[in-house]
Amino acid sequence: MKLYRVDKRLYNVGDEILPDTNYTQALNNEDKETLERKLDQKRCIPRTRKECLFLFNSLYHALIFFSKYGGYFYEVEPDNEFFRGDMNKLDNILDALRFYKESIDPFVNEYWKKGTHTFSPCYEYLCNKAKVIKCIRLEISKEGFYRELNNAGNCVEQTRTYHKLFSEQYQD
Repeated sequence: MKLYRVDKRLYNVGDEILPDTNYTQALNNEDKETLERKLDQKRCIPRTRKECLFLFNSLYHALIFFSKYGGYFYEVEPDNEFFRGDMNKLDNILDALRFYKESIDPFVNEYWKKGTHTFSPCYEYLCNKAKVIKCIRLEISKEGFYRELNNAGNCVEQTRTYHKLFSEQYQD
């Protein structure tokens, strides 16, 4: 299974990517810390989310993540898959946390329930590690891509970067 990883760390083809338990996108507020604690209390996988490597199955969602956090872009092969979840449900849990505070268990359970997703899911794959099978060179910075995305009406598929990467994907 081929997936995508956006990471602050630099790797080469054949390298193994392990989870970065320092969370480079540091949890910056109490709600996000509560979210992770609640998710870990209800988890159906052998590790906490923080101890997992997060991967995307879609170039589209990996580019959205890149526009927010930057980093290096990789095509990877995971060693296993603990779980596939819809990241949009994490936003739903954060919304519920703001309104309901302690009554968010049903929302957390929904995240871990297999086979459920939002209208337009953004899947994250949680695994132990992954092997780099391709280093994808982006010729644009996070800020540059963010501007390109804004100029394209926030439609990833309308960006030059997406078109270039998509066409390269089928030339290999």
